[in-house]
Parts: sequence; structure tokens; C-alpha cells
Amino acid sequence: MKIRIVIFLFILPTIIFSNDFLIKSLRTYNSSKEASFPLIDFSTESENNITIEFDVEADSSPFLSIVFKFCDKDWVPYDNIFLTALGSNIDYSIYFDVVSESNAGADFHFKEEYPNGDIKFPFSGKWMFFITDSHDTSMVYDWGRFYVVYPEIGMQTSIRRSRFEGSVSDPASLGRTFTISNDFELPDSLFNTNLTEVEIIKNLEISDPIKIQRDLFGGNRFYDWDGGNSFTFIAKDVFPGNEYRITDLRDKNKFIPPETVAQFDGIEVDRFFNYGRRDNNGSSRILRFNDTYADYMDVLFRLRMPEDFDQRIFIIGSFTDWEVWPDFELIPVEGVYRLYVELKRGMYNYMYVTADEEDGQISNINKLAIEGNFWETNNDYRVFVYYQDPQFGGYDKIIGYNKINSERL
Repeated sequence: MKIRIVIFLFILPTIIFSNDFLIKSLRTYNSSKEASFPLIDFSTESENNITIEFDVEADSSPFLSIVFKFCDKDWVPYDNIFLTALGSNIDYSIYFDVVSESNAGADFHFKEEYPNGDIKFPFSGKWMFFITDSHDTSMVYDWGRFYVVYPEIGMQTSIRRSRFEGSVSDPASLGRTFTISNDFELPDSLFNTNLTEVEIIKNLEISDPIKIQRDLFGGNRFYDWDGGNSFTFIAKDVFPGNEYRITDLRDKNKFIPPETVAQFDGIEVDRFFNYGRRDNNGSSRILRFNDTYADYMDVLFRLRMPEDFDQRIFIIGSFTDWEVWPDFELIPVEGVYRLYVELKRGMYNYMYVTADEEDGQISNINKLAIEGNFWETNNDYRVFVYYQDPQFGGYDKIIGYNKINSERL
């Protein structure tokens, strides 16, 4: 895997490559729990920090900074001096711990909580951070995303089982869906015309949101409004999917570097008709950098599919930020789809998807074709309400936040 170096143009970055050093196992999570959503909720005392953590493989400690940028609801950083939080948005020359020479795959480790004395997040909404060169912050080596919320409204969220509308599902399991409803009322201090959309995130799948937009009224994504301050935003045909697969590499006697297998019990198979065991809702748990056995390993994922199967298969998981990348396509070898992924010793959630790829562009992603779809699947759904705040030239502000779990059915 190569480093991503980005040119900072106040848009989503353009990716270039370098081989100077490697950033590995980059994670962002709420500081209250390692396996949590990357969210700061300033309405609670227990969830008002995030942790950024990663390893570096290099001959000498790199000189890096972390730049924080406030973004619009589509993750585009604002090019607006009033929204940059100047003076409190860059952590200069970050400190690294040295990793023990006995641990293969990493040489330095970084871990820090934010906000702190130097870094502040004054705006409620989406934020990105960029790991940059300390001498030139236009050179970005990796990046991550998180949410900051200062809730201004209360919200009631409900979830119920439903059936896919508009067509007959074959097989019937593909017709199992959830309907998620969100009721709230705007205070008189806010303009109801500035309410723009509601976004729902399943577990940690930030790159694949469910959006209910006021200007796009559809059959399965819509809203009700009483003409005053009361709104209901509804998402139908939300597929529950299956529990994620789990690889647990923490047993040092079973999983021995430099190469090992993801599943010690054998080759994995299609789960379309088989409900999986309880997962960790998309998270990972990684051994601490100073643990004696916190090694990196080349982990072999193997999947056997029926002989008539002819689609391309990709693996996504907590180690890909739940995004589909061309480099994570499995290759069929003698009837078994295979891929090596370098992972640090720990426990990871993942799944197999089908998709098309052309010139590095991914399309037609199907998360159900291999994994199946079950009402019993336990998922967290986080709901964000967006408002176009007229201050500072206008920006996308999160005014409401809620979380619901499908076990509440």
C-alpha cells in the first residue's frame, strides 16, 4: 500500500503517490471507546473528544502536522477565512512514540485527543483532518473525517420492519427493509426554509450515507411538514444487510507473522442465506503499539463462490474505512477468490461486495449479493439534521443528532 499525498486546494484532494514513508492503521474514534463512531457531541460530558491514532513505517521520525478543516455537508472544505478557525486548526510538529524493534511493520506511533489546548472546533458539522508535512502543509499524506455536533433541537427517531416497495423481490430475502422516521420541531430562532436535509449513517459506513433532501422528493426518501416548525423525515427501503464478518488476529499462537490467514478454520463461503454471528458494528480493535505482539502481518482472505458466479469481488471493512478501493479486489485462483491485506494484530469487521471497476472508478456496488439481508441484523443508525446557517456567508450546520439501534424494533 502506498502513501496518499494530496495537493491542498480546498476541495476534495487530488491524490498523488510517494514512497518516502508509510502511514498505517489510521483510525479516528470517539475517545470514550476505541470501537466507536468518530463524533464529538458537546451536549454530553463523555463524548466531547475524538482520538486520532496511526503508525508510521520509516527509517527516521517524520516531521508532520495535522491540519483541521471545516467542511460542507458533502465533505468539501470551506475556502472561507471566517470558517477556518485560524490559530486553532493546526497541530504543528506532532510527537511520536518509538515502536519496539521486535514489532514488525511500524517504527513510530501517534495518538492524541482533540480538541485540546491548541485545537478547537467552533462549528457544528463535518470536519476533516489532513496529515501534512510540517514545513509545507500543502503536502498531505493521509486524511480522515469526523463529526462535531452542538445540538439545537430534540429529535424522535423510530425504526420498523418493512418490505421493499415498488417491485417483487426474488428471492424474498431481498425485500426485507427498515423504515426510519425522524420527527423534530425547529425553534422560532431558526428559519424553516433553511432546513436542507437529514443524513443517516449505518454503523461506520460514512462514505455511503442515506440522504433525505428537501429539494429531491422521492418515493422512498421524503418528508412531511406542517407548514410551521414541525418536520418528519422518512427513509424507506433501508436494507439491514447481514452482520459483518470478523477476523480476530489477536491469538499469537495461531496467527504468526509474516503471513497468515484471515480465518483459521478454513475458506469462507457465500452467506446469502446464512445469518452471521454478532459483530462489532463495523469497528476494529488493535493491539497497543507497545504490546510485545503488535506486529503487522500479510493476511490472506479466501472466499469460495459457486462455479457459475462471474462477478468481480472486493473486500471492504474497518481497514478500508468501509470504502470500495480498486486495490482491494479479490483475484480468483483455482476456484477461490484471494487477496492479501497487511493488517496489524487485532480484530476487524469486514464484508465482501460485488462491483464494477474501470480506470480506477468503482460503480454498481452491491452489498447484499454475497452477504445476504436479514431483519435480525443489529445495526446502529446515526441521524444528522442539516441547516443552512446564514452567518459567515452561509455554511452547512448540524443542528440535530440522534442515534438508534435496530434491536429497538
